[in-house]
Amino acid sequence: MTIITLTFSVSFLPHTQEILATLKPTWWWAIWIGILTSVALLSLNRVSEFLYFQF
Repeated sequence: MTIITLTFSVSFLPHTQEILATLKPTWWWAIWIGILTSVALLSLNRVSEFLYFQF
């Protein structure tokens, strides 16, 4: 099933060059990406516990 899905996606979905050709950068894109980057960088500050299980 996985091979069929991957073959379909490679054959029929657009590749990155086609996607980038239709993408026109605007100020709204820049602001949105800046906000997402800021949130991602600020969330790196959180402390999370590492639970180690011996298997």
